[in-house]
Amino acid sequence: MLPQDVKTTILLADGASTILDVEKAFFRREHYEVLLANNAQEVYETAIAHRPDIIFMGFHMQEMGGDELCLRFKSHAELCQVPVVLVIHPNRPDDLLRCQRAGCDDILLKPPRRHHFLRAVEKHLKLPRRAAPRVEAKMHVTYREPSGDHALTNYSINVSTGGVFIETESPLPAGTPLLLDFTIPGHDDPIRCTGRVAWINEVDGPGKHRLPPGMGLQFFDLSLEHMAIIRSFVMRSLVIPEW
Repeated sequence: MLPQDVKTTILLADGASTILDVEKAFFRREHYEVLLANNAQEVYETAIAHRPDIIFMGFHMQEMGGDELCLRFKSHAELCQVPVVLVIHPNRPDDLLRCQRAGCDDILLKPPRRHHFLRAVEKHLKLPRRAAPRVEAKMHVTYREPSGDHALTNYSINVSTGGVFIETESPLPAGTPLLLDFTIPGHDDPIRCTGRVAWINEVDGPGKHRLPPGMGLQFFDLSLEHMAIIRSFVMRSLVIPEW
C-alpha cells in the first residue's frame, strides 16, 4: 500500500484527446496525479520518465498496439511491476485474447465507467476507498429500476458526492441498479443519474443504529456540473471554504 501522504500517479493513454481531458479532470478531482499520452511513443517515454503507479491504455493507438506496448512494459526491468490496464472495444474476442497474451493486469471495456477506473486503481494498488464527506439533507429522491415502470419516492437523510441515504421501510436488495432523480436544496434543476443500492440499514438488524431503516445509494455517471453542485452544497453545509 502506498503511503497516505504520497499522491498516486496515473498514466492515461488513448488516441482520443477529448476522452483524456474528461478523465483527467475526474481523476484530479479525486486527488490523483495525472499524466497524459496520446500515442505509444509518448506512453513509453512518459512511463520511463515518471514511473507511474498504474497505466490505463487504449488498445488501438498510433505507432503500436496496446498489447505490444504492454509486452514492452512487462519485459522492462523496472516497469514490469507497474499494473497495466488495457481498454478495449467489446465484442472483439481477438483483441481480448491479445491482451491476455500480453500479460496485462486488467481489462476494461469501452466505454468504461468512472467507478470501473477507481475500482481498478483500488484493486491493483490496494488503496482504501476514499470516504466522501457526508451531510444531512432532507429532499425527495425518486428512484426506479431501469426495467421497471413505477417510480418510488422517499426522503433522503444525508448526501455526499458519492451517494445518498434514503429512509424507507421497504429497501431494495443490495446491488439493485437504479435510475435516480432528485434536486439539491437551493437549486431548481433536477439531478438525474444512474446508481445502485450499496447497502441496507434494516429494522432491528445489523447496521448503523443512528440512522433509520433505509438504504444507501451509490451514484454513477454524475456529470461534472452535477458533481460540482453536490460538492458545493456539502462544503457549505460543513462550513468548509471551497478550493
